[in-house]
Amino acid sequence: MKALVDSGADVSLFPMEIAEVLELNLSKSPEFSLVGINGQAIKVKLHEVEMLFDQYQFKIPVGFSTAAQGARAFGASGIIGHKGFFDKFSVTFNYSEKYFELKKKSLFGLF
Repeated sequence: MKALVDSGADVSLFPMEIAEVLELNLSKSPEFSLVGINGQAIKVKLHEVEMLFDQYQFKIPVGFSTAAQGARAFGASGIIGHKGFFDKFSVTFNYSEKYFELKKKSLFGLF
């Protein structure tokens, strides 16, 4: 599944139907509101999921919502934000060359 890496997002966000595909039980997951760039609040259920990125596998908190549809306009299923992802990598954005680079941090115990 494709996801957008969003340097402006605090947490990762995916549509509720992805939680259903992954057969996640969100009944006991905490619910809270997120406010996006448009200023509108959406209700989100937070759940920790296993993520595989390149050869690295780790857990990441993900918000699931029926209102999380914005990434689809870009052909992606969801958005990857800071918490649980950016803190595991050294991130370099090269705006003039239009790319970004992720390197695994060299701290022990991250993966």
